[in-house]
Amino acid sequence: MARRIRQAMLLVAAISACDWHQVARATFHEWRFDEIYSNASGTVQYIEFSDPINGEILLHNITLASQGHTFTFPANLSAGTPTAGHHLLLATPGYFALKGVPLADYNLGVNNFFDPAGDTLVYAGGLDTLALTSGQVPLDSLNALVRTSPVTNSPLSTAVNSPTNVAGTTGTFPRWENQDNRLDINNNGRVTSGDVAQVVSHLLTHGQHALPAPSAGNSPPPFLDPNGDNFVKSPDALEVINRLLFPDAASPMVAASPAAFVPEPGGAALSLCAAGLLALIACIRRRF
Repeated sequence: MARRIRQAMLLVAAISACDWHQVARATFHEWRFDEIYSNASGTVQYIEFSDPINGEILLHNITLASQGHTFTFPANLSAGTPTAGHHLLLATPGYFALKGVPLADYNLGVNNFFDPAGDTLVYAGGLDTLALTSGQVPLDSLNALVRTSPVTNSPLSTAVNSPTNVAGTTGTFPRWENQDNRLDINNNGRVTSGDVAQVVSHLLTHGQHALPAPSAGNSPPPFLDPNGDNFVKSPDALEVINRLLFPDAASPMVAASPAAFVPEPGGAALSLCAAGLLALIACIRRRF
């Protein structure tokens, strides 16, 4: 009997030692690349990780590198943040400038963080590595490159983008929101009164309505949904009008997108036109 008790105690001690070893490792070691996304211009990119165990919050000073850039995590995740079965989302400033997407956990600080035509992503000095070859990352503003399982060297496939942050908020890019510049409705690389006209014209013709999934013959441009809620409504026009009237107002899109704001002459005339458009929008609201 005494021998069996000693054996049981040794077994419990061994299990406890394994558990403490797991806890000791539970810092940042188990995060693995899970999903990679880039639009064609590289302004909107995200890198998503997943983790199988809890306690993986000690990210401060850990690095994520591509061949052209290095990101150093500026802070740990909050104490007590669950990480087992959770995701970690890092994204470019262009991603943060969008409206209809989950908030990323960390800002990579630069657009084009990695080259989707060929690059290598390295986490924590080599704890995980993901080599990207030419043509592997989808550039259709819809699909992402995903690992079939979050294990180094596991097979890669493509699937509709599903950025997911550590809190579990997930989503898919609104297809009617311009990823390069959400206020560039007609996708000509500039923000002008023509962009307002596109939205107002659509509202006058069709009224406010939910936007369907893009299909052949009914897809952007024009990008009618600058606020990313999958509806076209009067606030969509108002967002562009506000940019035209107040071009110097702080906005993340100014820094995040290569598309330029083009000032138009005649501030008084522009204000008058804006007043007329606002009156039209008020009519639309009453009508629909």
